[in-house]
Amino acid sequence: MRVCVCTRTIRLTPSEGGECRVGCGVGGGGIVWGTVARVAGDVQRAEGKTTWLLVGLIVLVFVAVPFWIRFGGAASGSLPPAPANPVAILEEGQKIAFAAGDLAVGDGLACEAGGLVVGAWVPKPGHTSNARLVNGDATSTASIKIQARDDGVVIVRCS
Repeated sequence: MRVCVCTRTIRLTPSEGGECRVGCGVGGGGIVWGTVARVAGDVQRAEGKTTWLLVGLIVLVFVAVPFWIRFGGAASGSLPPAPANPVAILEEGQKIAFAAGDLAVGDGLACEAGGLVVGAWVPKPGHTSNARLVNGDATSTASIKIQARDDGVVIVRCS
């Protein structure tokens, strides 16, 4: 058995089976051929995929997730401010109907429930305004629903 000791050039040529063969020039000028188990390019391609998957995961965790959290994530929008001087403050479980003309469009109303205060403004006639506030550990909620009917009556529910 002859052992190939490369003293000059290594040549790679593809064979019919898809694997590569290494040709090694030896001192006598002849070429000794041997089969290579894996092509170096395949290893590099596999390492490249792993590297890019890892980079993508890092970007997702350190860039995309904080961006999603900062700009609302699953929330339907930013938290609306509560009215500074509400016309009325309702307590949990109250439902009040204001007569036509008692409230104007844009008047603020507030609801106090579970230690939370949430507010909303009177909408145009024929529309409804809703607001809901949940505390950090989701143990308390406060919600207010203001329905302005076409006849001018405003119905407010606090829960």
